[in-house]
Amino acid sequence: MSQIVRSLLELLQRRSYYSGDLLFSTEILRNVTDTFKRATFIPASDDVQKFFQIVSHMLDLENLEKWEDAHQVAPGAALLMRILEDFIHFIGEAQKPFQSFLTVTNNLMITIQREPVSAVSSDINFPMKGRRGMKDWARTAEDKLYIPKEVFTNPAEEPERESETTMYYVIGAILYRTLGVILPGPNPPAVINSKILTVTVRPEPQPSEPMVVVELSPLLNGTSDPQCVVWNYGNPEAGAENWGTEGCQTLASNTVHTKCLCSRISTYALLVQQAKDPDMGPTSMPSVPLMVGCGVSCTALFILLLIYAAFWRYIRSERSIILVNFCFSILASNLLILLGQSQTLNKGLCTVTAAFLHFFFLASFCWVLTEAWQSYLAVTGKTRSRIIRKRFLCLGWGLPALVVAVSVGFTRARGYGTAS
Repeated sequence: MSQIVRSLLELLQRRSYYSGDLLFSTEILRNVTDTFKRATFIPASDDVQKFFQIVSHMLDLENLEKWEDAHQVAPGAALLMRILEDFIHFIGEAQKPFQSFLTVTNNLMITIQREPVSAVSSDINFPMKGRRGMKDWARTAEDKLYIPKEVFTNPAEEPERESETTMYYVIGAILYRTLGVILPGPNPPAVINSKILTVTVRPEPQPSEPMVVVELSPLLNGTSDPQCVVWNYGNPEAGAENWGTEGCQTLASNTVHTKCLCSRISTYALLVQQAKDPDMGPTSMPSVPLMVGCGVSCTALFILLLIYAAFWRYIRSERSIILVNFCFSILASNLLILLGQSQTLNKGLCTVTAAFLHFFFLASFCWVLTEAWQSYLAVTGKTRSRIIRKRFLCLGWGLPALVVAVSVGFTRARGYGTAS
């Protein structure tokens, strides 16, 4: 396991990977965590630090576009949160009572402590300021968490079993620097406008009344209606996790911070309404230059097809058939662009339009490739049979259809169009 963690960290430090590599790395971390939990040994402190460094590298902002692509396939960032929490509890169970652990990376600040269930020694305050070796972003962070020790007097009911793990609380806190923009967000114009703060406690206490106090500092100015939200844990594989306000209320808010009072041990963030930029948002009026350009192109292509239809008996040939198909694919693409301008508010029609645009643009390139193939056969003087002509059609229309079908099936059409 140590070698796997070390090798994965070295690969991520090279920064030459793709969206699929992020999902693959997430799966590796899950397997590593499960293996450590089943094993009888505890990983060395160096391996623990490497594990946290791997997660930090994966959450770099330069990977934002890769995460957006990855989320078309699977909710990798939400699963990564779960894995990190499981790993924290595994490490915490090996700590001595009253012992605390702190680590800070470029994108994470993590604390772990182990307290006896019978008597938690003190209130929980996070983050712990004044420690040596803290990154600048962590030292200047204004986000705060306060959990009074009275919260830990009523642990959730656990199966009746006597073991050392049920005699102690493992309390973990994570401050994510960048996860707020990486996790799939709510529908615009709502956005997450803070760092994400996670608290995880096992066995989980059940406060009789709201006692968890969270203060979150906004990242963006010019927003409105700040709300404290918590992450509703569900099945990450099915995409059943999202933000909600249940169990958390907003006490006060100003330009510096928003104060929340929560009754749940969970993951917290600040949800705001972002002002729409009139210059950047979608408009109801289609783009005039686009309409003119596509209109001229459609007119020229339509005239060309009429000329070919009028003189077809004189110019019929393989090359003419290829050219007609090529013109038809370009004409269909331009018509879809013109018609699609008025369908941006209908998600279903927008998705269908995007899929057909993908198909006809691919077909245009494939028919150019087909013409190159036909020219090669003509220059070399090779005889073209009917089988070869059928292959022209398969390359021109069949290959684009196959590519689009695979893309739609693999992404479940989530790659065509946007959430809005």
